[in-house]
Amino acid sequence: LGHRFLMGERGANELLRVDWQYIWKVPRCLAKSGSPIVIKREDKATAHQCSSRNGFVYVDAKPVSGEEENPLRFVNGAQSGIQQANLEVFFSDDRVFYYTMKPVALGEELLVDYGPHYFFPGGKADAARDEQDWGNFV
Repeated sequence: LGHRFLMGERGANELLRVDWQYIWKVPRCLAKSGSPIVIKREDKATAHQCSSRNGFVYVDAKPVSGEEENPLRFVNGAQSGIQQANLEVFFSDDRVFYYTMKPVALGEELLVDYGPHYFFPGGKADAARDEQDWGNFV
């Protein structure tokens, strides 16, 4: 669906700048086969160790052209204070997995917590994220 950038590729910054509000910067944690590492929002020390050793993975969360093409079209951001997330996110190399944190009833909305800094008060994505802010790390 998206474009895979290679290390040192010219023009990558310019192409990404246009869609930066949709990019998640996620620490890359390498694990031995059969011993996955799951990092949650509160595991900031582990996330920092992973990113110091292995850098980051950038996940393109830009909406696809048609709703029918997006397999995660039923996953929405929980509105803080109003709704409670029922999904967690797991990143594994170039893939993103969502898993339920509690039983989800048939027809119930799937909600994920994007963090306190993801939305402006008007509900628009925050394009000016601080490099040290882990608010966009889910």
